[in-house]
Amino acid sequence: MSSEANFGARVRIGAIWAYGAQVFVTVLTFIVGVIMARVLGPADFGVFIAVTAFTSIALVVVQFGMPPALIQAPTLYEEEKNAAFWLVLLMGIAFVAIALLVAVPLGQAYQSMQFAPVMWAMSAVFVLTAPSCVGLALLRRDMAFDKVARINAVAHVTAAVLSVVAALLGLGVYSLALGALVAMTVTSIGVVRFGSWRPSWPSLRPVLSLLRYAWFSLINNGQDMAINRADNIIVGVLLGTLSLGLYNRAFSLARLPSEQFADSLGPVLLGALSRIQNDLDWSLKMFFKAVSAIATLTLPFLALLFVGGPTFVLLIYGEAWAGAGPPLQVMVFGGFFMLLTSLQMRLAFAQGLVRESAWVHLGVLLATLVLTLAAAPFGLIAIAAAMVMRDVLWSSLLAKLLARSALGVRYADTLHAGMPPLLAAGGATLVTWLVVDIPADDTASRFLGLAEMGLVLFAVYGLLLGVMAIVWQTHGPLQSTKELVWDSLAGRIGGRRRRVPAPR
Repeated sequence: MSSEANFGARVRIGAIWAYGAQVFVTVLTFIVGVIMARVLGPADFGVFIAVTAFTSIALVVVQFGMPPALIQAPTLYEEEKNAAFWLVLLMGIAFVAIALLVAVPLGQAYQSMQFAPVMWAMSAVFVLTAPSCVGLALLRRDMAFDKVARINAVAHVTAAVLSVVAALLGLGVYSLALGALVAMTVTSIGVVRFGSWRPSWPSLRPVLSLLRYAWFSLINNGQDMAINRADNIIVGVLLGTLSLGLYNRAFSLARLPSEQFADSLGPVLLGALSRIQNDLDWSLKMFFKAVSAIATLTLPFLALLFVGGPTFVLLIYGEAWAGAGPPLQVMVFGGFFMLLTSLQMRLAFAQGLVRESAWVHLGVLLATLVLTLAAAPFGLIAIAAAMVMRDVLWSSLLAKLLARSALGVRYADTLHAGMPPLLAAGGATLVTWLVVDIPADDTASRFLGLAEMGLVLFAVYGLLLGVMAIVWQTHGPLQSTKELVWDSLAGRIGGRRRRVPAPR
């Protein structure tokens, strides 16, 4: 078997582990989210989201871009790993102090008495970041995604159980903070248990070799986090924590399919593309295959959220969350472009285009602020539409960056790779919309109507995509996805574990 085929098999094995773990975590998170939403309600979630809007950005700064730098580095020495660990740990300690100082003023801005105590509790995750992020990065660099999957599964199960118990005992928003702390703690223990690397005596100088990539990676990741949190901050400040809870629920559901597939497989794709970064043709071939395969998996779920989203929200979360339905339907239109954005960023980072990507992220951040502020007076649906515009802009700017790089990949080629599933999803949405009507009489009728809608949509989607796979023989990414599906059904992907060759 050729080196490309061997490497591709290893990537597929990693993708299966990563995706399997993500499916498990997503199902678990969804079930726990439903329970917590019914126990706590939108206001408690709004407070927690307001806190995590800041702690999530801080966590990106604490990591200082080290995880992607460790993964992308062509060569990596023990001294560099050790220095990366101690740098992240020092940053974590510094941000604990910062969180203690700014929690009260931020709580006053949100007019919430619970904000400061929750933020103080959440600040403990900053210290736990060093072992978890460095350890996971080294496992992903070695493509040990089976170990990463086990660690994530155990961490999420433990956090879910304790968080639900705490909510049922009446701890309110603090039960959400407890879940986040437990997940990070168990992850840190897991990487020590499964990983072979251990930190040694503190030393920072060897980290200098990683800093150029890490610095721009930090800027990109920080801006990326700010982009995805800026709208939450503005909604919370201008419209209140209740509106923030509804908006975030709609946003989370609209992003769930893309996160389930594109983001969960992103680390696998980044690791694979980093290993073959000098072979441009091979990199592009793998990128287009990823666009086609992930779009094929993602788009039917986005279509289902569009046609049945409001009923789904009402049925699963209850009447208190009904206001999240209409914004959800609008946000779904940005899901395809967010999928492309996630994959485009992995390709750009694997090629070392972190400095150039920083300018793209800065432009998107500014656009997010302007669009959200302009739409806020008109309500959540207007903000949702503004975020769709932001998603299209983001993917377009990354496409221009990749077109000007050594890769020379055109946006038309990227869109072409995802066109068959996009067309199939559009056709399935239209047919489902015309032939299925969900009754509004009672819960049982809504459930049966939603189930019928899902069956019709997925059946039509599969039929349309299957016809295109037969007719559109010249579409290389689609044919690759078809082969991947047949290999999966035949059980040939796993195979026996092979040694990964050096990049060509």
